[in-house]
Amino acid sequence: MRLSKTCFKHQFLLGCVLALYLASIPAALARYRPPQGPPPRGTSVGGRRGACEGNEKIGLTALAPVSHVGHTSSTRPTFTWFMPVPDRQKTDPQSYLLQFRLYKASETDGEPLYETTMQSTSGIMPFSLPQNAPELSVGQRYVWRVILLCDPSYPSRVSIAQSEIEVVPLSADLKTQLSQSSDPITRANLYAAAGFWYDAFGEASKAPQDNRSRELQKALLEDLQQSESTGDSVYLTQHRDRLQSIITTNFQPK
Repeated sequence: MRLSKTCFKHQFLLGCVLALYLASIPAALARYRPPQGPPPRGTSVGGRRGACEGNEKIGLTALAPVSHVGHTSSTRPTFTWFMPVPDRQKTDPQSYLLQFRLYKASETDGEPLYETTMQSTSGIMPFSLPQNAPELSVGQRYVWRVILLCDPSYPSRVSIAQSEIEVVPLSADLKTQLSQSSDPITRANLYAAAGFWYDAFGEASKAPQDNRSRELQKALLEDLQQSESTGDSVYLTQHRDRLQSIITTNFQPK
């Protein structure tokens, strides 16, 4: 009996050491594989330059595909964008009003399906579609738009970013794999390998912000930037450059 207790104690300690070791190594990072399909109808990533304070090289940026339509399996997905970090010399950086709008892809000139206003915060801003918003439909494409109101007294002074999203059902195999893990890092990797950008980056953004989740966010943005390498339109070139700037400035070793 005394021997078995000793063995149990050693096994317990070994398990603790192994758990700490696994937590200290980087997460295995699956590559984001863009889905195939018709290109977007045309999404702007720009807006007016110089309207708001902040890093003009980066600007308000949708953290989503522009060269292809990003997929989600969720009818209430998480949308993510990057707000420029203000001048580091400012001790009290200004927060701006920001509007989020969601449209059917074929009706971007009409009334939005959903609209809300919030205060901006610097860095990566995730926003999940709430319960009081219309649920998205499988097989439908949508355009989401973020409008930064630099000065409410001057409506023309805005910065705009937008992208297109499509709701796609999960395969049976992917459903099974996802059901076997509650770890957001593991789930983000599964989504990325299957081409579900919004679900992958949404999981990475909602995970506890430690070295593993930051490394995964960086890897996903690098994959996204690489996937945007084909095409020479002004918007696409600007999007690539902004993603590279975000990767360089926001993921410096701490």
